[in-house]
Amino acid sequence: MKAKVASPARSASAPAHPLLDPNKITTPYAMEVRGGCMSPIIDDGFSAAVDPRQQPKGGDIVVIWLRQPLPQFGPFNKVIKQLVLNIPFHVKFPFKNHPDSEVSPVLIVETITPFTQCHVECSDVLAVHLVIGRFPPGKKAGDYQNSEDMVRIENGKVVQP
Repeated sequence: MKAKVASPARSASAPAHPLLDPNKITTPYAMEVRGGCMSPIIDDGFSAAVDPRQQPKGGDIVVIWLRQPLPQFGPFNKVIKQLVLNIPFHVKFPFKNHPDSEVSPVLIVETITPFTQCHVECSDVLAVHLVIGRFPPGKKAGDYQNSEDMVRIENGKVVQP
């Protein structure tokens, strides 16, 4: 599922990503979702409410900011997926493999529709941000914490009000 940042903050210090450095985003933001791989949790055309300040864990839906597009995700620099396992405790993004190590930590992620799992090397990832809710098409994210239009998502599931 590809995603588009609704209102990116520009940063000149992010050579790996043409528009911004996702590690410098310190406030919640919204992303428009294209594709149905996370349906029915987040459908095509919905917006995802994202909070980069919260630490994602296994089971959470996340935005993964990639250094460059990867074959398993098509031509996109950011994707929304579900984490299968916690992010390795020693990994801080952006991660760089130790030059003397033959081991590369990975994220195991999955899609819902159709169900698929794959891995992403942590060295290919710039940042991982937690998705905390969704908005239907045509609704403005605005102040998501006080919005009646937002449906909360916790641990990869829709939370009923």
